[in-house]
Amino acid sequence: LSSARQLAQVAYPDVQLLIIRDGISSTDELKQIEQFARAGGRVLLDRPSHELMNALCQQLKLPYRVRPYLGPTVRANGKDQLVEAIAREDLYWLGKHVGRPWSPTPLANNVADGVLMRDAPTKPLAVYEAEQMQLRGSIVQRHHDHVGLFTTGAVEGTIRIPRDGIYVIAITGWGTPLDGIYPLAGIFIDNARVGQLSMSSDKPATFTIEVPLERGEHQLRIGFLNDASRPPQDRNMFVDKIAIGYVGERSDVVFITSPPSVVKIPVGDGAIVLNMLRWDEPPKNKNWIKAQRFILSLLMALGGKFTGGIAYDILEAEWMTPQEGMPWFRREAGYAYMGSNGYIEAKVEIAQPGRYTFKVVARGTQAGGEYPILKLTLDDRTLGEIKLRSDDWALYPLRVSLPKGVHRLRIHFTNDLYQPPEDRNVMIDKLLVVRDTQY
Repeated sequence: LSSARQLAQVAYPDVQLLIIRDGISSTDELKQIEQFARAGGRVLLDRPSHELMNALCQQLKLPYRVRPYLGPTVRANGKDQLVEAIAREDLYWLGKHVGRPWSPTPLANNVADGVLMRDAPTKPLAVYEAEQMQLRGSIVQRHHDHVGLFTTGAVEGTIRIPRDGIYVIAITGWGTPLDGIYPLAGIFIDNARVGQLSMSSDKPATFTIEVPLERGEHQLRIGFLNDASRPPQDRNMFVDKIAIGYVGERSDVVFITSPPSVVKIPVGDGAIVLNMLRWDEPPKNKNWIKAQRFILSLLMALGGKFTGGIAYDILEAEWMTPQEGMPWFRREAGYAYMGSNGYIEAKVEIAQPGRYTFKVVARGTQAGGEYPILKLTLDDRTLGEIKLRSDDWALYPLRVSLPKGVHRLRIHFTNDLYQPPEDRNVMIDKLLVVRDTQY
């Protein structure tokens, strides 16, 4: 749904799953969403605004609020159905590779619109001043009322937990960014990493994380994970204090990712899921396939039933016939490279007339601020255009109406531009012909 008018027309059990993106803002609309969930429905709020999520938490009397987040996100541990429905690798989004070819590729930053954080405890069980804790690292310095971590390092100490349960760890601190990325604080309990926080403020602020802890003494370590320096920028982390608060024996809110950018909130007989992951614009480096699998797995676990189609034909672009005399064309392993305007073509046989979707898997390089444009034709009749949006592989759909028979299908590259040092080119992996039918 994308409007309040559409929301007013649905009711459980006639509708089992609501997917809402934009268009919902008023308190009355949030109450409708809550009533739908309490009756047994499932709601996915996909990339809602921070204001909407904070208003929802306030309405449901949940002690949470949304904070900006610019770091990586991975799948959380847990036994909830939604957690187990998502493969770990589908949330293991890689960033840009730097260094030697054999160096590990880091996780991508800036993958989510925000994270859900529990409010800091008003009556903490204990407060630990960072400057009184043990320090690790070469340039980790005590100051009057805080610790400055100017290189990779940590503050650590012993904490005492009175009983088993869920606890909130609240870190008061701040950081200086590099390229807009703030310091990442890794939280370790007895040398096991239990989560991470983005210290995304240049003045003192409090950042929280929930963790299950057993009764007894534990070693708590707060580590600086992503130190970097490129003068005049220098990413550093500062820690003032750490507070520990008891939440309860368990928490009804389920964190699907760590940190919590995807969260399940049980409401009555149903549930509301908040998704802040940028699955529809994932970072480059072949993450789009993982992102598509993630959102599909999430929707299926929520009971989503899909109308679509089964692949009717698959045309590998490198085996299609190029336009005669087209320069700068070559076949690569797994794709066709087009370095100038022209087309590639193949014959397709349509057994039944009707609605189909062409799904083109391609990537391109931009020039003049614009990516390649592809035009699809059938027997010289224009079917439509596809505008590429990334130099990473992505799938671009185009819905068409096809007549029965054998036809000549062409994919045209129409806006080649060479403007040194920029060069607009296109690489096409394949084209899937999908018949629009329910399955």
